Amino acid sequence: MYITIMFSLATLGYIVTWQPMENGIQNGLAIFNESVLLTCCYLHFLFTDYVPTPELKYYFGNFSLYVLYVDFGLNFILLVREVILIISKNCKKIFLHRRLRK
Repeated sequence: MYITIMFSLATLGYIVTWQPMENGIQNGLAIFNESVLLTCCYLHFLFTDYVPTPELKYYFGNFSLYVLYVDFGLNFILLVREVILIISKNCKKIFLHRRLRK
């Protein structure tokens, strides 16, 4: 678990410092995804003996599920957005080629 946290911190530092993606949306999404991974890794420590009551463990488990749902939802929405932009761009290109042939 500690290795995962250290690699996640290193990756997060790299993404924040160098911003290696093509645009700002992808960089922001990468930072968000690494932050979610780091949060979930820290939340896994709460399922050990640090938290003595099962009710609190269920609460933290539900919280980690909600965090993952938001992460999956945001990734899916941005994926659909990119697909729609690519399809619309290709449709405009096809329409323009047909128009130029006439």
